[in-house]
Amino acid sequence: MITILIADDEELIRQGIIAILKSSIKSDITYLQAENGLEALKICKEQYPQIIVSDIRMPFCNGLQFIQKVKAIGYSPTIIVISGYSEFEYAKQAIKYGVKDYVLKPIQKRQFIHLIETCMNEITDKKAAMHNEHVHNQTNAKAAKTVRKNLLTDLLNCKDEEKIQKINNIEYCKEFLNDKFALCCVIQYKID
Repeated sequence: MITILIADDEELIRQGIIAILKSSIKSDITYLQAENGLEALKICKEQYPQIIVSDIRMPFCNGLQFIQKVKAIGYSPTIIVISGYSEFEYAKQAIKYGVKDYVLKPIQKRQFIHLIETCMNEITDKKAAMHNEHVHNQTNAKAAKTVRKNLLTDLLNCKDEEKIQKINNIEYCKEFLNDKFALCCVIQYKID
């Protein structure tokens, strides 16, 4: 599920953006709304939306101040700035804060839908990659634990003099073997 926050001081624009997205994107999306930057910031601290669509000009805390404060909380949502102003300084500041795009009002419906879908796909791909990396790391950890256990068992039950001599050179396995394991092998070798 994706959560999208629409922050704009005009309710008609917020409702219009939500209506456009609901009619065109058939994914599981939760829509949140804020009518000013302070309300939007509060929502971000409580619900951590993945995508934020924010107007530049809002009361109490403008869009750029809001974006700066969101970044200061320590999470990085995908941010799209909408504005009725094509002033270069606004766009420059927005880019400085790492926004995904700067969209001028009136919003071009098809382009906006495509932008939101692209953002959603990037978020989904990132989640999948993180999940795959986590599964891969867990699989590797289980395999390493099994190999360590099997190696310990083999070394402790070993009667072959050549294999026992390899224990003397256990330093080559430092990255693979932890200190307790190495100590146990050395003790077993001394006992044998």
